[in-house]
Amino acid sequence: MPRSIFVALWSRETETKTLNSTLGARTYYLDQALASARKAFQQTRGDYSGQIHAIFLAPEYLFTKPRNPEDNVTRAVEEPEKMMLVSHLKEASKSFPEALMIPGTIIYRLDEAKYPVSFAKSRHNALEQMRSIRSGIPQNKSPEVKNLGTLGVLTLQQKIELLESPNSIGYIVRNKMFAFLNGAIVAKYGKKADLFEAKGDVPGVFIPGKEAGIQELDSLRFGFEICYDHNIGVLKNLSGRGAPVDVQVILSAEVPNAAGSMFLRAGGFSAHASSKTANSRIFVKPRTGLATDETDRLRVGGEEIDGDPLEFYLCAVN
Repeated sequence: MPRSIFVALWSRETETKTLNSTLGARTYYLDQALASARKAFQQTRGDYSGQIHAIFLAPEYLFTKPRNPEDNVTRAVEEPEKMMLVSHLKEASKSFPEALMIPGTIIYRLDEAKYPVSFAKSRHNALEQMRSIRSGIPQNKSPEVKNLGTLGVLTLQQKIELLESPNSIGYIVRNKMFAFLNGAIVAKYGKKADLFEAKGDVPGVFIPGKEAGIQELDSLRFGFEICYDHNIGVLKNLSGRGAPVDVQVILSAEVPNAAGSMFLRAGGFSAHASSKTANSRIFVKPRTGLATDETDRLRVGGEEIDGDPLEFYLCAVN
């Protein structure tokens, strides 16, 4: 029997809304979006089962350091702010207990000057992690996949060499999504592919996430990707011989949906929350062929939160 899943996609605009607002304003509007999504969910009738009846998604970079887009400073918040945000988001998820809440990503940093002991430990762990990633990437993959980055950013090997150097690198930065369910963190995923994550006035190194892109939650096989990950097909390319997923979750600032990067089993669907409204879409995998855009067919309503669209869909895993 198909399992119904209500999906809420919030296309919160990054450049003019998120980056120019305080963290307090961001959590305020997130709370509003959650309340509206739960109200819409309660008005639906679906064949819900298990614990996860709904999925709430917001775009990448929902939680960053407020900044002027013209300033050459890091977008990453510091470790204490990250911990404070995670604590708030745990509580916020209790307001929609039926939903797997993934409110975008938090990009955060650990500074060598401020936290030398923690930094030394993180640097050591990051080196082990990145060497393991490098050795596990099949050599037949594209340069972008092997480097987990694009032209203009450090390659995976260059990052390893920089971390091995005794010279100061300023800070380590990560871009991570946290998945909450009724007050608990049930999954984490760190962005793998670098797209100027460590840009700023102080030299930093972006560390690819160590968490697996495929994780099982509530008897559902989930696949996670963050922005440029999807652009180069990280989930599909690094899954090895793993089985395709039931639900592919994509959070982005602006990347489009790539049918060739979908890693869905027949009857599964992808949900993409992007700061670019046109990219916030639902794709469904048929029995044969590539996944197709079913956004309009599955839409059951929507509204605006602070001027940004929050759209509702009734999906199913068949």
